[in-house]
Amino acid sequence: MTQNQIGNRQQDASYPYDIFSIGDKVSMFGWSDINPGTVINTKRNGAEVWVREDKAELAAGERPEFIAGGFAGHCTNQDKLKWNIEEDENGRIHVYTLRKWRGRYCWTPKNMTLSGHQKLALGWRKRHDFNF
Repeated sequence: MTQNQIGNRQQDASYPYDIFSIGDKVSMFGWSDINPGTVINTKRNGAEVWVREDKAELAAGERPEFIAGGFAGHCTNQDKLKWNIEEDENGRIHVYTLRKWRGRYCWTPKNMTLSGHQKLALGWRKRHDFNF
């Protein structure tokens, strides 16, 4: 089973704690935004993961398109935008722990109340919600 297959599994009682390794490219989900990061440390047999936030900039020629609506406008193409992502040696450090929430396990930022909206997944990805 590959790391991507494991990462896509339902996080339940049989979920493996040690799916993240140092150097893995990951995505940090926070409500409607997604930010890329790199795993720099793991602790507690893989149940705690330290992630350094990486840089993400819109690729050349990419522009959000807005129409009237929402707070001041509504971005119609935010899920189609392409991003250039690169490691940031000075990026902010985030610590995630694997905790149980409503019958399933969730990767949640340490010292944050569990809500199921913040999570960690394998693979570099960037999404910015321009509607907030």
